[in-house]
Amino acid sequence: KAKIADQLALARALAASCTDPVRRKELEAAIAELERLEAQLLPASKAALTGDKAALAELERLLTELGRVEQRLQDAAKPTPDEHLRQLNADVAENLALLADALARGDLAAGRRATDAIRRALDKEIDLLRQLEEHETDPHRRRQLAEVRERLERLRPEFDAAATYALEHPDDPAARAALDRVLRELEAAGRNMDRIFPSEDERMAQLADRIKRDLDQLHAAAQKGD
Repeated sequence: KAKIADQLALARALAASCTDPVRRKELEAAIAELERLEAQLLPASKAALTGDKAALAELERLLTELGRVEQRLQDAAKPTPDEHLRQLNADVAENLALLADALARGDLAAGRRATDAIRRALDKEIDLLRQLEEHETDPHRRRQLAEVRERLERLRPEFDAAATYALEHPDDPAARAALDRVLRELEAAGRNMDRIFPSEDERMAQLADRIKRDLDQLHAAAQKGD
């Protein structure tokens, strides 16, 4: 239920700031459906704990409907903040590879273009992570967002200094080694962000697993008479 509350809070914020009337209407309709399901889910869960087959079937129906409404909400909110971050993360990864390749070839102009693109993407990532963190109500998720943001904020000036120096001293092995270290850290941060912000297919798979896990737990509890 906490997850639903988080979704509702973010969806309401998106709807309030949405300037597209059609998209805002879709968001508001999905929010109303999610609020309706949220009100039904707790009593349905309690009823299912009795082991009553009809109650279990009703809970399963509600969980399935919840999955459909969550998908509607995701569709109405596209591009979601998570998707925007994934795209920015992909941009950083692509330009990190371009920067390394440009330096290896001695193409300083291409290296500067890649460096500027990385700077812009990192600044946008940090800003978006800060916004998500401010609106996040789940303490664990908030800590995750803060840790990623703080890591990027630490790496941003390190990258700036290392890239600038390496471009100014392309024949200096120490300058290249210092930059390579920062590039590896940014790549690791990017992989971590991919885990925190899964793709839509990954989210749907997680939702299906969660529904199955919830139902299995309810069935097990009902059989034990808990």
